[in-house]
Amino acid sequence: TTDQGTALAARTNIGSANYILKRDPLGRWGTMGQSGTTFQGVSATGGVVDIMMVGGTVFACGSWGTAGGTKAPNIAMYFPQSNAWGTLGPGTMVSAGPMQQMAYSPWGSLYVGGFLQTTAGTNTRLVAQWSAGGWGSLPGGTIGTSGASQLQTMLFNAGTLFLAGVGMNSFGGTAGTAIGFWSRGVWGTLTGGT
Repeated sequence: TTDQGTALAARTNIGSANYILKRDPLGRWGTMGQSGTTFQGVSATGGVVDIMMVGGTVFACGSWGTAGGTKAPNIAMYFPQSNAWGTLGPGTMVSAGPMQQMAYSPWGSLYVGGFLQTTAGTNTRLVAQWSAGGWGSLPGGTIGTSGASQLQTMLFNAGTLFLAGVGMNSFGGTAGTAIGFWSRGVWGTLTGGT
């Protein structure tokens, strides 16, 4: 019977998003993680989040030293119940640069790629896998590299992990150029041409 109105704000100011925003089912925007710096770089600068993935929980990888105040170099997982970031353990990941790719299998394994060297003391050149039992290499060998090598993309499909990048010249001892796959513990390359 009467007209009533209210001004709708064109934007919502939530202050610093600390590199990641979330939107809840009610449409409210907010930060992921408690107040303060979420991702802090190895130096005084902020971190860089390259990719996120949901696999029962939220994973993020990129280039940073700490996540939510916890030492978690280059990769972290988010716990919604406590609104906090934490590490994927056990084991220490050593890389010469950022983690840039992730793929998740329906069986609960997370595959991570980038400038990776070792994980939990094991040679995990360019790629490693993580599950509830901790970090490990992909059985069957490693990726052979030459020059400036970098894993640039990964895809998990129907039990097979496909990997592609620059400077990759063998997969578990099988010669291949730039693209290969890992399936049920065996490395392989795509046949039918280069």
